[in-house]
Amino acid sequence: MLKGFMAKTVAPSPYIIAFAVFILIPLSFLTFKRNETWREEVKLWRSVARKSPAKARVFNNLGFSYSNLDKFDEAVQQYEISLRLKPDFSVVHYNLGLTYRNQGLLDKAIKEYLLALSLNPDYAEAHTNLGNIYYDMGRMDDAISEYQTALQLKPNSAETHNNLGLVYYKQGRLNDAIKEYAAALKLNPEFVEAHHNLGNAYHDKGLLDEAMREYKIAARLYPGSIEIHFKLSVIYIKKGLLDKAIDELETVLSINPDASDAYTNLGVIYFKQGRLNEAKQAFNTALRINPNDSDAHTNLGNIYSEQGNLDAAIEEYLSSLKLNPNSPETYYNLGNAYLMKGLKDKAIMEYKHALKLKPDFLPAQQAMRTTNR
Repeated sequence: MLKGFMAKTVAPSPYIIAFAVFILIPLSFLTFKRNETWREEVKLWRSVARKSPAKARVFNNLGFSYSNLDKFDEAVQQYEISLRLKPDFSVVHYNLGLTYRNQGLLDKAIKEYLLALSLNPDYAEAHTNLGNIYYDMGRMDDAISEYQTALQLKPNSAETHNNLGLVYYKQGRLNDAIKEYAAALKLNPEFVEAHHNLGNAYHDKGLLDEAMREYKIAARLYPGSIEIHFKLSVIYIKKGLLDKAIDELETVLSINPDASDAYTNLGVIYFKQGRLNEAKQAFNTALRINPNDSDAHTNLGNIYSEQGNLDAAIEEYLSSLKLNPNSPETYYNLGNAYLMKGLKDKAIMEYKHALKLKPDFLPAQQAMRTTNR
């Protein structure tokens, strides 16, 4: 009987790139300065501010340094001082918008970006970041409009091409997304986020070789990314390259020993290789780290079922369903365990649960026909 082993996947992550004055600041992956450096910057600009209290630029730079230490309230205070000194300072409105976005204050961020654009309509970075806000709010058409305007003003912005690609990806326009990611990479071949995002788009189109190529490049450029190594492992599992998948998952665990999903997928691979004891150990480790991992419970139940320990299998399936009552595969496997124990009525009830959730679930349909004979 089919057992629905649950391999973990990772939902595609949107790598939106935000801009700041003179320095590109991604919201993921890269850090351009260490915190110690920004603390020195704060000391420097505080000293300059004491000597030049009438210069708006000084307070803008002090605010920017605070923002890079995630001291957003202090940053806002400095930007407000700068704007009192120079109300038409578009860069400060822009930086204030960036800070509000980091605080999750999206309406305030929009207001500041619009003020920046009213003072400087050709401010490409402000259009891009306004597009980022609209993306966050789910206003995809508005985001597209802002990104396209930004690209008219600054066509060589790899970051904006990447972000426009993300909107298209979100809308399911995979070919358009691929086109934008490719444009970003033509401008910046070592753009990690764009390689990663392009890999996501290829994966969703079923182009596993192309996705694998992009994830490999991203992993080479950023070897410390758990997510990229994990996604590579998923590709390898789908292609049947199990030893390579194990290598990637071991890399994940070398970076983060508490990555429970990696243990779950290792267990799936070990089961496929007939290494049942190692699979059981991997699933138990996943559950030690994350007791609420329904997939690990289901998979452990499958191991017990394979070994003939039906009571333990049933216990694991029931634990899984308490955590995730919407898994037709787990109901189906629970039905199989009941049937093997001779509990026909209970088995039929579980098959019905599976078919209620997934009416076209062929294994459950076949089990119902066989059991009802």
